[in-house]
Amino acid sequence: MKKSGIGGVLLLALTLITGLSILYWRDVGERLMTASASVNGTEYPIYSVECRDPRIALSFQVKGSNENLRKIEKVLEKNQVKATFFVDGAWAKAYPEDVRNLIEGGHDLGSSGKEYREMTALSQRACRNQIRQLHESIREKFGYEMELFSLPYGRYDNRVIQSIYACGYYPVCWSVDTMDWKNYGKQDIISRVTEHEDLKNGAIIRWNTNGKYTVEALEQVLKILREKGYEVVPVSRLIYRENFYMDSSGRQFAKE
Repeated sequence: MKKSGIGGVLLLALTLITGLSILYWRDVGERLMTASASVNGTEYPIYSVECRDPRIALSFQVKGSNENLRKIEKVLEKNQVKATFFVDGAWAKAYPEDVRNLIEGGHDLGSSGKEYREMTALSQRACRNQIRQLHESIREKFGYEMELFSLPYGRYDNRVIQSIYACGYYPVCWSVDTMDWKNYGKQDIISRVTEHEDLKNGAIIRWNTNGKYTVEALEQVLKILREKGYEVVPVSRLIYRENFYMDSSGRQFAKE
């Protein structure tokens, strides 16, 4: 009888937890789906943001070991800059202290999914599971609620974008790519960023933490951006969360 009673209590608890989880994801999804926008039936992630203030966001795809990441953090701290760092489940599991350091350092922590894989190859249910499983793991371990999702390889379709919004996230791409992972050299990265035609208010600059010349180039790029009058912010301080629309270039606009 005791075993049966305990089993019943556990089953009831599991049912309640599952039910609350479903209600949670349904609530956040419904709130954001009303704010998402399509252009002629095509859903777009946020590549950049239309804004009057000279703001630019830095996003980093976290890859490889934590060695370069820690050097990047030091450069950002020296320059009093906060950025957005996107992690996947495997990296977060391998380097929990670095995840904690990013959060405690005041940076955005964003998601690339439980596994870093092309989302267009997955069903809508699998897409949502990729996002939700990492979200719940990060929330449980660090008490942090992620809200930004970086699309692996920059690939997406309507199903993927809708799945991201349904999970209470904002899909993020980039308008300026450092291409630092190609290891062409420090000066190539600096020129590619600072001379890019889309380097303007609301740009999102994409970096990778495992680039050979990323750390060296970052210091100089931040200096030039300051000289150009830009404030460098994390993505969370750039995007609109409601009352917005998109154009076909993926630029986000506030509704008047």
